[in-house]
Amino acid sequence: MHDNRSNSSFYGLRTSFVEKVETSETVGQQKLPSPGLSELLLWENCNIMHAVLWFLALIFFAWPLAFTVCALYVLVSPFGPCCKCVSIITDALLIAVRLPLTCSENMLRKTPFC
Repeated sequence: MHDNRSNSSFYGLRTSFVEKVETSETVGQQKLPSPGLSELLLWENCNIMHAVLWFLALIFFAWPLAFTVCALYVLVSPFGPCCKCVSIITDALLIAVRLPLTCSENMLRKTPFC
């Protein structure tokens, strides 16, 4: 047999918790406003900061690295079909050469930097 008191006390705790959650959303007799324009603008500013960080990474890190590695890639890539170890090196150099593309794609998507 089931004890009805234990079920009612469980449901009583559950309803009191739900009532507390419902009353915490109201201040006095007014409901708290939903996220407004200021919160959305703050989020948009955060997204813009991500784009700015990607732009700075593009200018100060990705382009100088890609320009440096590009010459090395052009010099080493003809030897890739001859030797497997050179092919591994050229694949790594190609990733570094494509780094500005990755930075610009992330800048346009406004993805978080970390």
